Amino acid sequence: NDHKNLNTHHNYTNDILQSLLKGENVPRDRIVILDSWKDQLKLADLSLNQVQLKNIYILLNLSIKIEKYVNKKFTSWYKIKDELFINKSLVSAFKVVFDISFNIKDNASPELRKIISKIKREKSQKEKIINNLFKKAKNKNLLNGSNPTIRNSKIVLPVLATYKNNIKGIVHDQSSSGNTIFIEPFDIIKIDNDIEQLYLAKEKEIKNILFEITKILHPHYQEILRTYNFIVKFDQHHTLAKLAKYTDSIKPKINISNERITICNGENPILKLMGKEIVPLNLDLKENKILLLSGPNAGGKTIALKTIGLFSVMAKKGLFIPATKVEIPLFQNILTDIGDNQSVTNDLSTFSAHITNIIKIITNSNSKSLILIDELGTGTDPDSGTALSKSIIEKIIELKSFLIATTHLNDLKLWAQDSTKIINGSMLFNQQN
Repeated sequence: NDHKNLNTHHNYTNDILQSLLKGENVPRDRIVILDSWKDQLKLADLSLNQVQLKNIYILLNLSIKIEKYVNKKFTSWYKIKDELFINKSLVSAFKVVFDISFNIKDNASPELRKIISKIKREKSQKEKIINNLFKKAKNKNLLNGSNPTIRNSKIVLPVLATYKNNIKGIVHDQSSSGNTIFIEPFDIIKIDNDIEQLYLAKEKEIKNILFEITKILHPHYQEILRTYNFIVKFDQHHTLAKLAKYTDSIKPKINISNERITICNGENPILKLMGKEIVPLNLDLKENKILLLSGPNAGGKTIALKTIGLFSVMAKKGLFIPATKVEIPLFQNILTDIGDNQSVTNDLSTFSAHITNIIKIITNSNSKSLILIDELGTGTDPDSGTALSKSIIEKIIELKSFLIATTHLNDLKLWAQDSTKIINGSMLFNQQN
């Protein structure tokens, strides 16, 4: 119900909408979700993992893109663009450690480079040893195969069962016939153990690297959090702007004085998104706040009522309206009686349910209310319905609420015609279309 905040909210969306309508490219990288772990960054002795750091990197990169995008044409966003944390040296620090696929580079630190170099040398040495062992065994006709093979993820020699004691090592398997024994030589086991130790050292060094880059980020916790909130907000308004473009919607004008509802060529967005053919709604209430709608069944009265109510809610929630012009008050509440509310469990007839709802509406209405009533005075005989409807309308006039109601009661229409505070409206069928 805060007009100033709502107007600011609308302006954020409108800035992006105008850019979309010009065909400009909005930064649209994936928005990362930090909520579940962002507080970890507060703790100086805690390290973020590789995925979390990647999300921070995406955020920092997106911050730079949005800062470039939000120029002086984006008057609303330009005012708050300083909330974005722009730190290119920090982005560069990430690039030293991570490659384009965000894997840790072999040279991310001097120690890591040294360990990886040793692993490569040991692997090369292992290959030489296994080839030499295989060659010697082959020359002595100890093997039943032309190559070393793999069993239980280990490199093994396919040794003839007769000569299994000639090769010192661990037996991992044997062939179904029992003629071949698969042996991992002890020389290979030793070098595998050395390689395993190097891999453990590598993992330890990677943890150190992740801790160090987290330590660089830690002092900027507040700036990163502020940037995150900015980008989530930007993403929200980008979404609203995309919806507005898709539905040909415009920024509604909020009538601060609560004295006017104007809709030009309004289209119910639900029907529009369903691809239905729509008859645009045109409405202008200014001197009078009470509109009594009549017309044939299936003539569009209830759709008009629902469209006006929906537009009022959309405006309050910051959505744009599918119309060529909209001016609408910032209603404190929107009260409706639409549809048959009879209840078997509460022993209410259609008429009783209607009256019960009307009582709630009157009780909660004021000069900043919009009241929508379908089939006012329904569920009883025309004379009683007319008399009751007159008293309801008179009470709503006294409350200074906006009322849009549909009716089939002819006497009520005639009475309204003589009132200076009520407008009669009519819906008609276009027989041709």
